[in-house]
Amino acid sequence: MKYLEPLKSSAVARGLLLFGLALIVAVPTLRAESVADKVVVIPITNETLIQSQELYQLGQVLDKVKREKARAVVFDLNANEGDPIAAAKLVREKVATIGIPVVAWVNPAATGAGAVFAIGSDAIAMSALGTIGGIESPMVADDTDGETLRPAPGASSLAASVRAIAEAKMHDKALAAAFVDPAAEIPGMVEKGGLLTITTAQAVAAGFATKAETLAEAIADRGFEQWPVVRADGLRSFLRDVAVVPIEATDGQAESEAVGVAVADEKTAPRGDGLFSRAEEETFAGKIVVIEIVETDE
Repeated sequence: MKYLEPLKSSAVARGLLLFGLALIVAVPTLRAESVADKVVVIPITNETLIQSQELYQLGQVLDKVKREKARAVVFDLNANEGDPIAAAKLVREKVATIGIPVVAWVNPAATGAGAVFAIGSDAIAMSALGTIGGIESPMVADDTDGETLRPAPGASSLAASVRAIAEAKMHDKALAAAFVDPAAEIPGMVEKGGLLTITTAQAVAAGFATKAETLAEAIADRGFEQWPVVRADGLRSFLRDVAVVPIEATDGQAESEAVGVAVADEKTAPRGDGLFSRAEEETFAGKIVVIEIVETDE
């Protein structure tokens, strides 16, 4: 140890020493809370539907809900942007196969890609000032001149996808078609060439949705109030299965400055390059990362 005396004043050396101790000392870890037998409320906003990483993480949350056998999912919907083609793909692949009840509470808007998630739910509840519908096919710039717009890839099948989702969830197919297909016509509601968007009152009158002023009311209307409710605010933090636990302060270090240790578990790490995905890199800023290295037969 006498050879380390000159290094004691060095903050870098102290960090290296602490890192070495952390590798030797077993650090207890806390795993993300299970959602088994719980009602999982998932907020869906414009940010969720616009950012591809958020949409991907939404799919991961739905996988977790299915894997851990939650009681139900409630989408807390307020979204009028995003790519409805990507939304329809995720609904078909993740929501339709989840195997538990899914409820959408529209507060206040579910138009565009948001409407796709509402239609993909088993039941739809709407707040008093809610609107639903208006699923416009996305357009992209033509490759020839960069200025002319053309339908995005997959746009031609969007209307068929929405109709199929509505049929599978036993929603009114005529209304769902009018949300997305300009060729659809419903007398007194929408003419050909337009896309239908309806209010809460219209949706309730048509039997397309029920009215619920609050999220708690939407949950109670489906009989879910008897189960614990967890909310997935922040999809990434909800998914994270890596815990940060405090280490006792060392000599000369204030308790408030105690360093955290993050433990990487390759079996539970998010998808990405190496043990930690790029989306998770900032989670470990200012912390010592303990990585278990084991010998394999490979």
